Amino acid sequence: MNSIPISFRGTAGSYFKLFISNMLLTMVTLGIYSPWARVRTRRYFMGHTYLGEHNIDFDASPSSILVARIIIVAVLAALFFIEATFDLIWYSIPFSMLALLVLIPPALVRGRSFVARHTIHRTVRFQFRREYFRSFLMFACYGLMILPFLYFSFLAEETGDESFAYRLQISLSFLLSLALLPLLFSMDHRIQIGQLQFGKLEFRYEGGWMRYYRAYIKAVLLSIVYVSGLNIIVVLLFRIMIITLDLGEDIRDIPYLMLGIFNVLFFLSMLRGRMTALFWDSIRLGEGGRIESILLGHKYAKILVVNYLLTLLSAGLLYPWARVRAYRYVSEHLTLVFDPATAQIMAADEDISPLAGEFSDLSDFDFDFGAV
Repeated sequence: MNSIPISFRGTAGSYFKLFISNMLLTMVTLGIYSPWARVRTRRYFMGHTYLGEHNIDFDASPSSILVARIIIVAVLAALFFIEATFDLIWYSIPFSMLALLVLIPPALVRGRSFVARHTIHRTVRFQFRREYFRSFLMFACYGLMILPFLYFSFLAEETGDESFAYRLQISLSFLLSLALLPLLFSMDHRIQIGQLQFGKLEFRYEGGWMRYYRAYIKAVLLSIVYVSGLNIIVVLLFRIMIITLDLGEDIRDIPYLMLGIFNVLFFLSMLRGRMTALFWDSIRLGEGGRIESILLGHKYAKILVVNYLLTLLSAGLLYPWARVRAYRYVSEHLTLVFDPATAQIMAADEDISPLAGEFSDLSDFDFDFGAV
């Protein structure tokens, strides 16, 4: 078996310059420059990601993405206009939401196909096979996760009914959403990995959904353990400050709000750290190849917690440093392992429209080699 280390050779300083220029140009052009900013950012991270001594490239056209983005915004605006004009609300569920649940699955697949098609390593292009069934199934689960909660919430708001029955229905819908979350992670990783190719070399997903539930439960329990003690200490200290300093009513809720934000960020970091580790552990290449990962979910989670907090405290100025730090940590803990026979690959030629890629952008789904 041969092994090739994966590394990232970018720096926070160089990305900071790119980040600032992208942000300023996007603001000055009222968002028109954003496709160029997106391509430059992806090209920077791909261009500084090396498999051995050879980097990855990204060659999508920003101008074609801009045209596609305008078309997609027009489609979304038309959906909301039709809904508002004809009052298309079915049992408290908006027409636009139902339409998006139908449109996003194929858009997600084609969007990932577009991004993969324009990602190149040593003249060989990645591909993402356009298979739609699993994406429709995943978004059907998203519907089960979101729609019941919205239905009972909207109904309770419209009727003004705050009875125990409505509260129970809303609570059960929320618990259903939490219960489905690990399954959705598992399904999405299966799609990302199982439909990916490098030339004609197919990626395979290896793993089961039970691993995601175990990781999810651990993330929840660790978040409760770590956060509970901090919450008790902060609340006690703040109550002492209220009594001692006689703080006004207008600022008494601020510490509790900040504590709530921290709790959410901590849980998201724990969850994302463990899900990212599972993602890389699930990748197989051809018959004998794999990406060997020594990434530890809890260590990555600690990095993410610090990144989120410093990004918030710096009003976003430390975001480039945070992103490079997280990206580097993941890449430094990965190694490509493959059989010599696996290396015999050929690039396939397939034309993918930039319109598909913009569905991916607007739905906040992206193909990014590892959910970093």
